[in-house]
Amino acid sequence: MKSRRRTTRYDCSLPANLEYKSGSVSCTIKDLSSGGLSIAISSFLRIEIGEQVTIVQNDLGKMAGSVRWVRMGTSGMRLDQNLTGLNMFSVIKINSSKMLPKLSTNASITPQQQE
Repeated sequence: MKSRRRTTRYDCSLPANLEYKSGSVSCTIKDLSSGGLSIAISSFLRIEIGEQVTIVQNDLGKMAGSVRWVRMGTSGMRLDQNLTGLNMFSVIKINSSKMLPKLSTNASITPQQQE
């Protein structure tokens, strides 16, 4: 089965905050691409598909977008503005001996295998 994704998605574990219409909650960015991301949320949270939210992450800054899907403790988001190579690659470890600017001590990223 061919993947519908148009951009490479990277597995990661980046601490962040989710800002939504009723407040803010800690979350973890679980994967990331130039146009979207998925998050894991440890607390009960009622967000709806289509809801406008903002993810705030130390290395990436503020990323506004809309909720695309919600499943038990995880959610997918489409970004309103694509991440550029500069800000995305500033936190992604390239598959080589060369490393771009250092990640926060509690962050890691690896590319997913394409199907």
